Amino acid sequence: MPGGKVSESPVAIARQFAAFGARNLLVEEIANRSGLPQRIEPRTKLIGIVCLIIGISFTRRVEVAAGAFLLALILVLLSRVRLREIGGLWLAIFLVVLLIGGGSMFDLVTPGRTVFTVVSRVRGLPDGLAITSSGLLVFSRLLLRLTASATLAYLLYVTTGPQKLLGALSSLGLPNIFVVLLLMTHRYLFVLVKAAEEIGLAMASRTIAVGRGASTRKLTVFAIGSLFSRSSHLANDVHHAMISRGFVGQIRFLKSPRPSAKDFMWSATCFIVAALLVCANG
Repeated sequence: MPGGKVSESPVAIARQFAAFGARNLLVEEIANRSGLPQRIEPRTKLIGIVCLIIGISFTRRVEVAAGAFLLALILVLLSRVRLREIGGLWLAIFLVVLLIGGGSMFDLVTPGRTVFTVVSRVRGLPDGLAITSSGLLVFSRLLLRLTASATLAYLLYVTTGPQKLLGALSSLGLPNIFVVLLLMTHRYLFVLVKAAEEIGLAMASRTIAVGRGASTRKLTVFAIGSLFSRSSHLANDVHHAMISRGFVGQIRFLKSPRPSAKDFMWSATCFIVAALLVCANG
């Protein structure tokens, strides 16, 4: 029946928006777990992880990059983050690296000993197309470096929470305008996602048959216009509400507790590890 198949598309889209909004609840839940990074004061945690990411960016040897990824994996386990909760991030990084740097594996870009012949003979390539050992090393190093850095950045976000993380950035001197923009963007992104979910469900509940061609495009344009209109009205309402409550452009966060001995130990350990990552390339 055409009608049964029809409404699956808007419902599927609405479910994707709902899943996106649910990730915010997951972040808050992870930030409240009893892992080691969760117990570190936000400012010292931020400084330590930034030092590690800078150290990883200087790695030039694949074994050092593998060690950096192993360190990130240990921190994932210490944070009590389940592998299935971070698996999507790793898969996305792999696909991006494969798209951007996958060509480095082939002998056309990185000559070396042939590991695997993809095509034995191609027009214009009499020797064919093959993957080399040097190319695999280049690709592996890039993949490990990006995966380790992205994992550490993800852990910083989910084990701290957006409010505390922005408070740490503000106390460390990030200009207030950037803090306000980041906070408002994060807060109302999920409000807009919820509105898009409601529009998708409304379209599904009122659609009997799948439209094609111009009618489908027209319906999509109406949905986009409705979402834009709602977001514009919401932005004006929020602005007037903030002004009426005395907002003068400065957001104040709750003061974080003073760093303890374990917090300074965390920062010192991260700095030492970052220095070792840099020195290990020599």
